[in-house]
Order: sequence, then C-alpha cells, then structure tokens
Amino acid sequence: MTYIPQESKVIYQSKDGKEEKVFDALEWLAAMCSHVPNKGEQMVRYYGHYSNVS
Repeated sequence: MTYIPQESKVIYQSKDGKEEKVFDALEWLAAMCSHVPNKGEQMVRYYGHYSNVS
C-alpha cells in the first residue's frame, strides 16, 4: 500500500504483485472502516460443527 499525499490517492498492490488498484483516500478509509465492528458486535461466525446448534 502506498499513499500519495499530493494527489490524495492510495495505491494498493496485491500480495502476489499482479494486481494494483488506485483508490481515492476517502474511498480507502470507507472501505477499511467497514471491517471494524460496532461496539459489542462480534465479527466471528461459527458454522457447522463449531456452531452452538450442533
């Protein structure tokens, strides 16, 4: 990830180095904030054998 302050852009490069995406700085922040849970909210969901139902 590279931030370019003059253009207010974020360049994200994939781990394998094959793909690059350019985001506006505010778009990048909005995308990252969507991964932060609200207070008291759980992000981990258990399915199958690990769930409470089984």
